[in-house]
Amino acid sequence: MTDSRTTNEALDFDPEPLRALREVVGVDDGAMVDDFINTFLESTARILAALRLAASAGNAKAVADGAHALKGACGNAGAVKLQKLSARLEAHAQTEALDESIALVAALETEFARVHERLLQELGPAAPAGEIASRPGRHPPGRKVLIVDDAADIRQALLLALYPVCTALEAANGVDALRLLKREKPSLLLLDVSMPEMGGLALLRAARALDPSLSVVMISGHQDIRIARRALLEGARAYITKPFDARLLRAEVERFFSEPTAPVAGRPPWKVAS
Repeated sequence: MTDSRTTNEALDFDPEPLRALREVVGVDDGAMVDDFINTFLESTARILAALRLAASAGNAKAVADGAHALKGACGNAGAVKLQKLSARLEAHAQTEALDESIALVAALETEFARVHERLLQELGPAAPAGEIASRPGRHPPGRKVLIVDDAADIRQALLLALYPVCTALEAANGVDALRLLKREKPSLLLLDVSMPEMGGLALLRAARALDPSLSVVMISGHQDIRIARRALLEGARAYITKPFDARLLRAEVERFFSEPTAPVAGRPPWKVAS
């Protein structure tokens, strides 16, 4: 007979995304996955603290924005129940139905305590802290990707997935992204659709104006797919949705550098119309 608690835990947490990341980076670089886990735990704690303040103040927009950010980050950490609760809170806040928001934030905090404990079990032996970065000289000069996303844990997950096959750079906003585009001249831009200040579409236009040959792939949450599809009309090559499969993403980026003009239609994780 199956233990119901074990079954519920399996439904609440999916170890496969972290397993995929470890497979991508290899055993020797396991500390990089630990960095990702620690970043996720720290950023989630900050988001939850901000959500409680926003819910108590009745700030529907801040609640929706915080829940959306948390929902996007949970998938690549395998926090299934936390992601579902975040989606529910976001939906309530978008309709300005804040009557349940404080209770939902409390439920998120309770679930985060469980996720925190579960993810600590995934950590390897203690290692010196450090930023994830591609090793200098490891890849040919043309194999360069710029990742632009305001969520640190999404950037870190993408860096983890891509660093074995290319030099991966990161930026948290449009201003930094444009500076890196001018200086580093990447061949591929992975760009979040929804960001504060300069949004994904505005940055797409600016990036393509700087370099018309630049290939751009949008990163989209399910709520942003309409904007991602619009980006295709403005020159984006394709879009991917969160959470992403690290192994598929790595294989497709590697294929991109081998066949930069090959069509991507019909090959996961890229979506060009759906």
